[in-house]
Amino acid sequence: MNIIEHVKQFAQAQGFQVEMFSMLEVSNQLESVSVLKVNLDDVKEMLAATPIFALTLA
Repeated sequence: MNIIEHVKQFAQAQGFQVEMFSMLEVSNQLESVSVLKVNLDDVKEMLAATPIFALTLA
């Protein structure tokens, strides 16, 4: 069992669900890209490996 599955099982035992999201889903909403004048493709490459987890009530 990998660590993510272990955490999901623990959270479920406490009455929560764990949902995973990709930062790529919100990459077009990032204000810092234009403020810092960075290349959006470079940012997307970094964000692709960065999942976000949310606990929701089961």
